[in-house]
Amino acid sequence: MKLSKVQYEEIARYISTLKPTRQCMKQLKERFPSQSQSTLLSIFSQEYQKFIKRTHARHHLPETIEMYYGKYLQDIAVDPTSPVLLNLANEVDFSPALMARTILERFLQDQDGALCTSLSTTP
Repeated sequence: MKLSKVQYEEIARYISTLKPTRQCMKQLKERFPSQSQSTLLSIFSQEYQKFIKRTHARHHLPETIEMYYGKYLQDIAVDPTSPVLLNLANEVDFSPALMARTILERFLQDQDGALCTSLSTTP
């Protein structure tokens, strides 16, 4: 079945109202039963990529990264077994993979600083 521009835009508008979680596909399939799951997944992926590209810069401000890293450290101290990165990413509407990368890069900055300090104090 060929998808019209109007149908695509209707699906895209509906996607913009959803939080990007695992339940999205179920909701999309219920709302648009005439469309195949692969079509809905493709549209969802395209729209999510557009959203991430639009909002990526605001998530990479130094003060924002510090806030995310601080919240990560705080949450991981409370419950190390909880899905902290996933929860944090969902909370701020950011890709879990990109959130993990941001936190890891910030963590490695700390490690590099500690290593440099350690090397400079070693005789």
